[in-house]
Amino acid sequence: SKPLPKRADDIKRYAFEEYLMSFEISDNKKLKQEQQEALLQLLKGTATANALQKSKYSSKCTLKRPAIINSPDTAIDLVPLRKRTVSINLPKAPNLGFHVIEENLIANVRLELLRLTQSISHVIFPDTTNCWQNYELELNDFHELNNLILIGCKLSQQLKGSPDRFISEFTEWAIEDLFTQLDDNDTAYLFYLWAEEHKEETLTQPMKDWKSELDYYAELEQINLSSISERKLSADLKQAIPLLRKLGIDCESSGRSKRLSSWTITVDKEIGLGKAISVQQDEPTALPISNY
Repeated sequence: SKPLPKRADDIKRYAFEEYLMSFEISDNKKLKQEQQEALLQLLKGTATANALQKSKYSSKCTLKRPAIINSPDTAIDLVPLRKRTVSINLPKAPNLGFHVIEENLIANVRLELLRLTQSISHVIFPDTTNCWQNYELELNDFHELNNLILIGCKLSQQLKGSPDRFISEFTEWAIEDLFTQLDDNDTAYLFYLWAEEHKEETLTQPMKDWKSELDYYAELEQINLSSISERKLSADLKQAIPLLRKLGIDCESSGRSKRLSSWTITVDKEIGLGKAISVQQDEPTALPISNY
C-alpha cells in the first residue's frame, strides 16, 4: 500500500499504472472531497487519464478500477462513495516476523480457492457450473503471467459462464501496460510513431540516418532529439526491443559499434498489442464438490 495522493489527477494516473489500487491512510484522517470524488469516478468507470503523459496529443483513456483502502471507517463521508464501499473491520495482527512461504503451498491455496469458488458457483448457478474447464493459452510474451491468467479464466468461467470477460479485461490491462512502458522511453516512442505511418515496411539504415528520419516526429512531440547522441539512441532502442516486438515492430542491429551500426526496422501489418490472447478449452470434466 502507498499513501493516497492528494490531487485527483495523481490518483487517476496511479490508476492508469495499476490494475488494483491499494492505499493506506493514517488514523483519524478524513479524505478530501477531491480525493473521494476521484475514487468514485474510478469505481463508476467515468475517470479519464492521458495514455501518454508526456505527449500533448495523447488520447484519453477511460478507467475503471477497484481500490483497497486501509483506513478508519470515518475516512469516507461522501454518500455515493460510501454506498459503493464494503468495510471490513479487522483486528490488528501480532507481529510474527517474516516467514518464507513455499511455492507449492501457495499453489495448493490457489487450487483450494478455485475449488471453493466452483462450489459456491454450483450452488448459485447449478445449471451452468457443474463442470471444470481446462485451458491452453497462447500469449503475446506474457509467459510469466500464465498461472495468473489461467486462474482468471477459470474464475471467469465459474462466475460468468465464459472466460471472455477476464480475457477482455486482461487484454485491456496489457495494452495500458505496454503504452505506459512506451511513455518512459522517448526513443521507442519515436520509432513507434514512425512505424504507425510505415506499416508492412522494412527499412535498414545507420542510426545517424534514423535520427534524421525521426526528427519530424520529435518536433511534433517537443522532444529535443538534437541533444541525444546516436550511441544513446541505439542503447535506448536496444533496451526497447522486447517492448516494440510486442507492439508489432521488430528491431535488429548489425555492426559492433553502437554509433556506426545499422538498424533494420520491420513493421507488421497491424500496430498495437500484436496477436490477441487466444484460449482453447478442453472437454469439461466433472469436479467433485462433496468436500464443501
